[in-house]
Formats: sequence, structure tokens, C-alpha cells
Amino acid sequence: MSWPVAQGKLIEWNHKWNDYSGYAEINALKEQVQRQSDRLSELQHNKNVAKTEYLQAVSDRSASQRRINDLLSRKSTWKDDDLTEYTTLLHSEHNHVRAEERSQHEYERTESEMQRGFDDLMRSVMRRYHEEHLWSDRVRSISTYVSVGLGILNVMVFILALFFVEPFKRRRLAQTLETRLLTSEEAFRERMQTVLVSVDERLANMESTLSLPDVPQSSTAHSIPKLGTNFLWVSDMVSWLSACGAYVAKVWNQVNVFTAPQDLARITATSTGVVIGGVFSYILLLFII
Repeated sequence: MSWPVAQGKLIEWNHKWNDYSGYAEINALKEQVQRQSDRLSELQHNKNVAKTEYLQAVSDRSASQRRINDLLSRKSTWKDDDLTEYTTLLHSEHNHVRAEERSQHEYERTESEMQRGFDDLMRSVMRRYHEEHLWSDRVRSISTYVSVGLGILNVMVFILALFFVEPFKRRRLAQTLETRLLTSEEAFRERMQTVLVSVDERLANMESTLSLPDVPQSSTAHSIPKLGTNFLWVSDMVSWLSACGAYVAKVWNQVNVFTAPQDLARITATSTGVVIGGVFSYILLLFII
């Protein structure tokens, strides 16, 4: 969208908002105030012109009267030119009086019109300010209602989220976690079963390897070397069990799917018990042999 089109849309929306909120009447009052202000300026100019004409007429009449008084003061020495001038001044005196009266009436008329224009302008300004005050109160009340409505909507959304959305999310999360835990536990159980079966097979092979033929109980001289030989087997057995423990730890690190301390402690205790039990079982077997 180009800028002229967007500007036209904004102006159109502004006009619609003004019509809806009642600001169009205030705009009309603003235009009326502007027109009356221009008219008052024109009336002020007409008044100034009429005042100038009136002052000029007063000045002309005053000058004519001064000249007549001057001629009358030396009436005894008049000449023909003075008589002609006096006659002309008397004739023009009536014209000056009529011009002064006419300009005075025009000045008074323009002054009263200017006063009426000023009063009309003041009334328009007061009406405009009154309408603007009413419009601002109307907009303020609308904004208050909108704010209250938004607050109620927020409270309703909060209640909806608290009593409906959050329990649903918790149930979904619990179901997802339960499914993952069950799947992980089943996979862990299968892997541990495989590892334990492998360890049992290796221990069975070790037992079959360490099994010795029966030695007569009467031969004491041969029993001591045999006991020493058996203890050498014990040392080899401990070394092999250490290697087996390292292998089991490596396998555990590969199949470990839990990170909880309780699970680690339980598995560690089980593995340690298996290893220690195997060691003591074989030591007891060697002593019995």
C-alpha cells in the first residue's frame, strides 16, 4: 500500500471517528469561529476607515470655521475677494456639516457592527469550548467503560486459564511424563536383564573354570601348597572381578537412562552387592576346597 492511499485511509477513518464521537460538530464550530474572526477583522478595518473619514470631516469643518471666524474678525476691511471667499465658506460649511454627520453615522454603525461581530465571536468561542468539554467528558466515559471491559475480560481469561487450561495442561504433561517414564523403565529393565544374564553366564563360566578335583583330606603336606595355590586363584579372581566391574560400569554408562540420585544409588548398591557376594562366595569356596 502506497503512502497516498494509506494517508487517504487514515483521513477517512478520522472522519468516521469524528462522526461517531461527535467531534464533527466541534470542527463545524471551529470553522464558524474562524469565519467570524475573519469577519471581525473586516469590520475592524471598516471601522478604522469610517473613523478616518469622520476625523477628516471634523478637521475640514474645523478649518472652515476657523477661516470664517478669521474673516469675520476683519469684516470692516473686507475686499471683494474676501466677500467671495466668505460666501464660498458659508456654502461649503453646510457640506462639511452634512459630511461630518454622515461620517459620524457611518463610524457609529461600523463600530456597532464590530461590537456585534465581537459578541458573536465570543459566543461561538464559548459554545465551541463547551462542546469540546462535553466531547472530552464523553470520550473519557467511553474510555472508562472500555478500561473496565478490558479488566473484566482479563479476569475472565485468567479464571479460564486457571480452572480449565492449566489443569488440562497438567494432565497432558503428567500423561506424557508417565508414558516416557514407563517406556524408559521398560527399556532399562530389558537392558539390565540382558546385562545380568551376561554376567551370570560369565560367572558360571568362571565357576566351571575354577572348579578343582577333590583332594584327599589325609594328605596334610599337600594341602598347604594347594591352599597357597588356591589363594593365587583368589588373587586372579579378584583381578578378574575388578575387570568385570569396570565392564559392568561401562555398560551401565551406555544403558543409563535415569539421572535421579535414588535410581543411581539403588543400581550402585545392587551392583556392589552382586560383586561383593560373588567375591565372598568364591573365597568361601576356596577355603572349603
